[in-house]
Amino acid sequence: MAYCNNYVPPTATPELTEAELYGPEPYDLNFCFPIDTDALENDRVKVVPFVPRIYLRALFEQLTAHPELLRYIPFALPTTTLALAGAFEHMFRRDPSRAMFAIIDKTRPPSDGPQVAGDAAGGAFAGIIGFFYTSPQNLSTELGFVLVFPAFQRTHVLSNAVGLLLHYSLNLPSDPVRPGLGLRRVQWQTNARNDKSVRAAERIGFRREATMRWCVALPNGMEGDEPRKGDPLPNRPGRDSAYLAICWDDWESGVKEKVQAVMDRRA
Repeated sequence: MAYCNNYVPPTATPELTEAELYGPEPYDLNFCFPIDTDALENDRVKVVPFVPRIYLRALFEQLTAHPELLRYIPFALPTTTLALAGAFEHMFRRDPSRAMFAIIDKTRPPSDGPQVAGDAAGGAFAGIIGFFYTSPQNLSTELGFVLVFPAFQRTHVLSNAVGLLLHYSLNLPSDPVRPGLGLRRVQWQTNARNDKSVRAAERIGFRREATMRWCVALPNGMEGDEPRKGDPLPNRPGRDSAYLAICWDDWESGVKEKVQAVMDRRA
């Protein structure tokens, strides 16, 4: 029986015009679920759509000043703000399974955070967080690209930003107090070497499920495991990934209350 394989590798990602780099105006989130911004706010933190025209330059400045923030992120930092804008447009906005958010600390004035272009939604720009690999068919998502700037680490910012997204993801649409999307699963994936990220997720309420070995080929020069002799990608170290999750049955069996208690902690 005859057969063929006409696969052609994808061409390089096309360059964007400067107008395209920052997305359309008004900014189209292009996400596969609705975003209710009222549900993503409490008295201390607000999670708002990451609009590059407002937040991208400030983010680039933080990543440049604090490269340790990207130690475990599996791609290299773009070297200019325009390159970072292109990465956000291609990797995030044009993928309907992904949505990026800016984290706003409402307890501190805008001057306490990196300076953004325009209104910082009533507080200081404290970091970013996103939905990844979101599937309406499977009612699942992943919280990813979670970066809290150094001035806001070891505070209420991370727990409240994650908690707000968890409530929105896992609460049923019929919830009388905080209606959500009714997802069945929210996962957290991180480099297995990143003990800080694993502990943070477990402290919030995620349960560790597995370690996926050699599941990512990292860019040349990044921290990882050396491949075997003769590997087709000899300059790209390997990464093991830790997977944690909260599923709907965990949520309704006490994890929801645990997450809220962590969010409410004032110390």
